[in-house]
Amino acid sequence: MLGGLGLIVRSLFADDAGARMVALDAALRAEAVEAARAVVPALKDSAPEQIYCEVARVGDFRWEIPGGYDAGHWSRLFERRPLSRTTAYVYPGIRRYPGSGFVGVHFRGPLNGIDARQAFVVVGLRNHDPDAPLGHDSLVVEGLALIPYDVGPRRLRTAEARFFAPSREALAKLPAESAR
Repeated sequence: MLGGLGLIVRSLFADDAGARMVALDAALRAEAVEAARAVVPALKDSAPEQIYCEVARVGDFRWEIPGGYDAGHWSRLFERRPLSRTTAYVYPGIRRYPGSGFVGVHFRGPLNGIDARQAFVVVGLRNHDPDAPLGHDSLVVEGLALIPYDVGPRRLRTAEARFFAPSREALAKLPAESAR
């Protein structure tokens, strides 16, 4: 009788075989942020609370949204914006299961070749709106770097990282001296 239920539960966790919650220690977080700052100089003076930096997996649901497109959706992820972007959900801690949480991230470029099973360190700028509809997406991140991460040895593969230019909207949230 529980056979069918067992199959359902196993299917929910099938893509997480061996996965566990993973967090960056202070040294790896600093290394990831510095790698992004080297390519995105506007981050050099940003306050730590402005920077999103987490081990995560990029989910399978990704939307390439052309600049100016109005999706007519209530979520902040799909608001009309002047620049083209790819919107995706990332799953912090690399483990995706019901109730695990996700974060919506905008990337200014395609995510071709990004494997949903690969762990990455996602570095970006936080855009927090406590008044977001339903509180669902109060945090939206502008992704600036995807750095492959080896979970076992806890190692960043910065040579294989993908970097994305920040939008003017993201830069406007930084202190004036860093947005130059």
